[in-house]
Amino acid sequence: MNIKPSAPEVLIEDISIVLVGSFNPAIFHPKWFEHFQLMRSNEVEDAKVDLVHHDISNFTIDWVNVQVLQDRFFVSIKADAYLKHLKDLVQGTFQHLSHTPVRQMGLNTTLRLKFKSEEDWHCFGHYLVPKTPWDDVLNRPGMLNVQLRGERTDDMEGFVVIGIEPDIKNPKEVLVRVNDHYEAPRSEKNAPTSASWAVSVLNERFEPSVKTSQELATKLLNGYLAANSVDSGA
Repeated sequence: MNIKPSAPEVLIEDISIVLVGSFNPAIFHPKWFEHFQLMRSNEVEDAKVDLVHHDISNFTIDWVNVQVLQDRFFVSIKADAYLKHLKDLVQGTFQHLSHTPVRQMGLNTTLRLKFKSEEDWHCFGHYLVPKTPWDDVLNRPGMLNVQLRGERTDDMEGFVVIGIEPDIKNPKEVLVRVNDHYEAPRSEKNAPTSASWAVSVLNERFEPSVKTSQELATKLLNGYLAANSVDSGA
């Protein structure tokens, strides 16, 4: 199938930081963050608190959502204008809780691609997943989700995962999720690793990670835009 693709609009959908380790959800109340001057009083007053419990803490203030489980700390923003706020929040939290065991960290960026036509939207899916191999397997096959994992290009332990999926609720739109994943440095005695390594990585690599995620999406799109044809099947 010959194509003349048009460049989609590319927007940041959300940015999140995820830590995996051992946490006490009950302490993560908006008032705790206010006490350590990590959130302002007016933000805390207007916070939407869904639950603060020994198993889970979940609340939202004007610019950030916070969810903490016993094995997972998750914060996310919808606007990159709050990028530094997000970094400062997580750094400040685990500078106060520096002995918290943290095994893994994910710096995650989701981008939204808004294609100009439904044809472009379908062609991008054909570009990522050729349909001929599926002709005798499924009737009218369509892409739901594609994930690829690659090795890191720096000296850190971990990997990078890119996931792509159509937004079913918004035809002509696609979500590109980049998970910049870090593993804690290996301990000689297999002792639990404190949060200090994650704070250090966050300080050095958070903004570059978001920028790299955008660059990876651009490289992917440039390959598609340079294509003259795609495999749409029989």
